Amino acid sequence: MTGLLVSVRDAREAREAWSGGADVIDVKEPLHGALGAAAASVWEDVRRVLPESVPLSIALGELTDPPDSVHIQRVPRIQFAKVGLAGSLGLTDWQQQWRRLLDQLPDTTQRVAVGYADHVAAGAPTPRDVLRAAPQAGCRTFLLDTFQKDQGDLFAHLDDGELSDLARECRRSNIRLVLAGSLRQATLERALALAPQLVAVRGAACRGDRDGTLCGELVKRLKTDLARAYASKFAST
Repeated sequence: MTGLLVSVRDAREAREAWSGGADVIDVKEPLHGALGAAAASVWEDVRRVLPESVPLSIALGELTDPPDSVHIQRVPRIQFAKVGLAGSLGLTDWQQQWRRLLDQLPDTTQRVAVGYADHVAAGAPTPRDVLRAAPQAGCRTFLLDTFQKDQGDLFAHLDDGELSDLARECRRSNIRLVLAGSLRQATLERALALAPQLVAVRGAACRGDRDGTLCGELVKRLKTDLARAYASKFAST
């Protein structure tokens, strides 16, 4: 069954997300952008309040404005880390710079490639180009997200054919697919049709918008809705 990743900004929100049934906890600072990096002390606080069995993910910002090497080396017992590629389209060697940055991560942390559905607005490579560069960067997980959170969800930027092609390429390459981009209850079934390993949310789990306060009850409701949508989609297969 497709799992639920919930993005949090601090230890309190992490406890809320875990109590609501999140399968993966992701740490980011939404005020700093789509993949805004939180302070390393926040990563450590979140790791400390969660059981070791709960997978933890962190956002490290964009390639053009990454954290320094000392920041990256403080990654504590974290399973996944991701760096966005907004603004890097003008770099002739973005693949090499991206790999060098990811190589600074501990060997125990899995690298996540991030493709922006609204790549033109983000000034980023296309999702297909990122996906094809992922294996050389040591990435076995591909996150498809949106950069501008106020300009529509994932499905406003890529049609079903484009999304299906990316999902098939992930399967052919044995790369895990994670879908994000302002997903809500109304779009869960459409997302599940692409058979992702995870769907990722923040705004849908907050009171107010994505900058609001994360609520465990909303996470629980999303988890229930996800299970219901999954059952509805695959009950007859």
